[in-house]
Amino acid sequence: MIENYYCDPPSHWSLAPLYAGQQRCDPGHAWSGVRDHYLLHYITSGSGWVKSGRERKTLGKGEAFLYPPDTFVSYQADHARPWHYIWIGFSGAAARELVSPLGMPGPRPVMTRFVDGRAETLFRDLIDVMKREAPTRISAAAGLLHLILAEMADSAGGHGVSHTQVRLNTAEMMMRARAFIDQNYVREISVADVVRHIGLDRSYLSRCFHHSCGCTVREYLTRLRMERAMELVNGTSLPVSAVGASVGYRNYSTFERCFRRTFGCSPRETRQASRSTR
Repeated sequence: MIENYYCDPPSHWSLAPLYAGQQRCDPGHAWSGVRDHYLLHYITSGSGWVKSGRERKTLGKGEAFLYPPDTFVSYQADHARPWHYIWIGFSGAAARELVSPLGMPGPRPVMTRFVDGRAETLFRDLIDVMKREAPTRISAAAGLLHLILAEMADSAGGHGVSHTQVRLNTAEMMMRARAFIDQNYVREISVADVVRHIGLDRSYLSRCFHHSCGCTVREYLTRLRMERAMELVNGTSLPVSAVGASVGYRNYSTFERCFRRTFGCSPRETRQASRSTR
């Protein structure tokens, strides 16, 4: 069984997924040759060997091999317990920098074991994403590839430069997301607007944002709005309906409900209590 899914990323992308797939190998399945891009295999079951130069190594479940462009590699699945693996091919101007934390020693493959089961989930999510016809599938695949390379860097710990470099692009995207919200929370923006502005798959953005900020995009947006609303309620004489409109709520009842949920009382009650203590 073999599955292959292709995509056509924009030419300006610094990290571009080209294709992904999976295969349950026939006994003794073998391949030798070179590619003009990076190709990463993750083994979900079975056994086999990978050879580069004089080095030959047996790899099994939870292990991966990544080889760079124009590098000869040879590998073969075991005859008794052949591999099932998932792969992704990728390229881009930033690809070399992003794989350098893996300790890639020039034109030779990197062979590594992932430290936990999270990697398999990411690879299976990658296949699920690539199967879709959704217009966001390429950006979602790129996001998952960033996470996979970061997991590889964690597993390879101590080789090459800090794996922080792998996370750099993701961190920059999260900074852009926060900056967009900080600048526009007083307007009627939604999570969908943040997703469109950053250009990432919604689930991937949500996962990364929560990891970076400790809360969801919606929670971050609401927190900014409520903090500003409290300032306006206590520090100005604006009608409370105008306070809601000033922090991005067209509908006052929605604003009041959110305010009450956050602070335990309505904007009017908050203002009355504030004035009574002056």
